[in-house]
Amino acid sequence: MERRRYPRVESVNLVSMGKIHEDTPVGVGRTLEISAGGALLEMAAPYPRHTVFQLDLALGNELLPVKAEIRHIHAEDDGSYKVGVHFLQLEPAARQRLESHLEARLPGEQE
Repeated sequence: MERRRYPRVESVNLVSMGKIHEDTPVGVGRTLEISAGGALLEMAAPYPRHTVFQLDLALGNELLPVKAEIRHIHAEDDGSYKVGVHFLQLEPAARQRLESHLEARLPGEQE
């Protein structure tokens, strides 16, 4: 049974993970899928479930700051990790930019 509230689209974007109270990155990776409510990331290292962090999401020439929480982690055979994150907070301008990015990639949305 599908529990997602938002449609996901395949979208490869670079991401940087940093702690909320420090601007030192604690990890880098990329998105595999993204939605208005979260993303599936590919990371080289695991992080504990429920970790809250600052995610800088690269969309084109822009970096969107997103407060996110790790919801699930899956180890892959190649040593990487698939990490499901839920977006907790997006500034209005960042949300609008993300929604525009998603709308352009949804099936049936292009003319």
